[in-house]
Amino acid sequence: MHRLISGIVIVIILLASLSSSVHAGQTNWVAPAFKLNDLSGQPVSLDSMRGKVVLLNFWAPWCVPCRDELPELGRLYKKHQNEGFVVIGISVEASTSGVSSFLKKVPVTFPVVIDASGHVSEA
Repeated sequence: MHRLISGIVIVIILLASLSSSVHAGQTNWVAPAFKLNDLSGQPVSLDSMRGKVVLLNFWAPWCVPCRDELPELGRLYKKHQNEGFVVIGISVEASTSGVSSFLKKVPVTFPVVIDASGHVSEA
């Protein structure tokens, strides 16, 4: 478990450094806004998370490493959610019923949305 969390932290640090190098010279770079529906059909927008630390986790039920990391991300979210930390699980699986079925076996504590079109994943 400690290795997985260490790996997640390393990935976050790498992504942050890549982001800063890609956007060098841009002091106010903001992630592209999106609005996707959760499993109950309610919209979740990135704009509503302004001022918080947001971890976007792109995953799919067929992804074996994703199955391993979702519970860890859930524990991380639960531990730090009162500090303004948010995890949004973005499923690249288009089938809401498939995602719902998977999450019955591997429940998570953070919001999960569906990126059926793949537009958010591409952005």
